[in-house]
Amino acid sequence: MRWTIFMVVAGIAALSISGLSARAQPLEGHPTAAQMDARLQAVTACESYAGEGSSLEQVIPALALPACSNALRQYPNSPRLLFALGRAYYKSGDLYSAARLYRQAADQGVGGAEIGLAYLYLNGQGVPKDYAQALVWYRKAADQGWSGAQYGVGLIYANGWSVPQDYAQAAAWYSKAAAQGFSDAQNNLGSLYERGLGVERDYQKALELYRKAAEQGNKQAQNNFASLKPRAQVSDKLSKAQQQGYRQISFEDFKLDGKQLAEGNAKLILSGAYSKSGDLEILQPSGLAVATARRYGNDSGIPVLSDDAARNVRKYFLECGNNPLAQLGCPVTVSGHADLCTLTNLLGSKSVPCLVVEDGW
Repeated sequence: MRWTIFMVVAGIAALSISGLSARAQPLEGHPTAAQMDARLQAVTACESYAGEGSSLEQVIPALALPACSNALRQYPNSPRLLFALGRAYYKSGDLYSAARLYRQAADQGVGGAEIGLAYLYLNGQGVPKDYAQALVWYRKAADQGWSGAQYGVGLIYANGWSVPQDYAQAAAWYSKAAAQGFSDAQNNLGSLYERGLGVERDYQKALELYRKAAEQGNKQAQNNFASLKPRAQVSDKLSKAQQQGYRQISFEDFKLDGKQLAEGNAKLILSGAYSKSGDLEILQPSGLAVATARRYGNDSGIPVLSDDAARNVRKYFLECGNNPLAQLGCPVTVSGHADLCTLTNLLGSKSVPCLVVEDGW
């Protein structure tokens, strides 16, 4: 009896040991917990060194290449890892390997890879330059809502690369990217509004877009904002002046009816280059106009501002300075009421009728 009980207990013990042994051995095709942990660490390392969450500037090939190669051996068909390894190769300068990996990831719908592949086609890096292919891949990512791809599509239409140049299409795509805060798109869309290409010209809209991009550190937008702001202010004043009945006249108009305008105390807007000649402050289309007047004694066609006229213009001139490179003077626009004056030192002792513009600003 004792022997029987012992045999039963021994059998149970053997069965228990057998069961533990079976659980310790993984079923074929199923990794152990340690293996899974190692794989997870490999993926995490690759993602941290070259994943989409890091900027391309942050990718260090010496760290990213081995980490992502290791991770991809664990998961050979992972589109995320294919793209990450492609980024590592791109940063290392191996553009052919980058293009190959981008294509594999892009074929599986990875938006970042689609953008990367489009960029390579756009610039002929690792693949032949092909604007049509660049547009294909940019569109795939743009349709997923990627702002960088939307900007890329806009860029292609704005430049007419592989498609007819279409500023309206460019503006539409830039707008999508700009709405997501993409600074290059904001800057380029601002340029279209400034020039009235594909959209109605709108300096204020352009300034707002430049400002948004500039606040993100976009240097080109900062320069564009600084350049456009004074012109936008002048344009706004001109628009308001014209609404109030002011007439914008050209220098040819002045030659023909300047005196008549002055006699009627007309409301007018003069635009030209502001410069000084002796004691005279002259608004002229070019230095040639004054030179011709001096040589031939021509009394007409020389817009002249008196000492008490155009205070705004004088301030602008002082800010511009006597720049020797600005031979024609500083570009300026002034609005006001016209009146007659007489000056004697332009042509020696001869009296010269001139136009006084009492600055309306």
